[in-house]
Amino acid sequence: MTAGRAEELKLLPRERTTIEAVMRKTIRRFSELTPALIGLLICATVLSLRASPTAAQNYVVVGEQQSGSVEKIQLSQLLIIQLPAQQGSTGYGWTITKSDKSLCKLEELSDDQVNQLQDTGVLPKTKDTGLIGAVKPQTFQLTPLKKGTTQVLLQYVRPWEPKTPAKEFSLTVRIGG
Repeated sequence: MTAGRAEELKLLPRERTTIEAVMRKTIRRFSELTPALIGLLICATVLSLRASPTAAQNYVVVGEQQSGSVEKIQLSQLLIIQLPAQQGSTGYGWTITKSDKSLCKLEELSDDQVNQLQDTGVLPKTKDTGLIGAVKPQTFQLTPLKKGTTQVLLQYVRPWEPKTPAKEFSLTVRIGG
């Protein structure tokens, strides 16, 4: 409270001195607490960041080298499959040929979706060379729907030659709680 404000209230000099003393004491106490409060807020923020899962923890990423293996994921996780492909010049591309649609949803991701995963650190950033026939990863996402085990099969084929795949990628996925 300022002196002008004290005059408005028509306080006696003794009351004005008491109010000003209480205000000074309150301000001093608050200034002593401020660093402690800031420290407490910083600690709470750090702890909450450690306790909350990062984007990468919600994903399991596999590649060509995991073909033929068993991968365990939780219902809360997404499985990302990233496979090398020479799209464009050779006509080859990965196609989904097998997955249990009652247990999971398996779909190819768009370039925008892949870029988002790269921006959040889930996938490593790749350079697009722009060269025709250059290897560019083809990315799929498996979203679990319920617990169980499913077989995933992707084939590297040309659309006009679907019966003769150049490569196959298979994975057994166990979806848990």
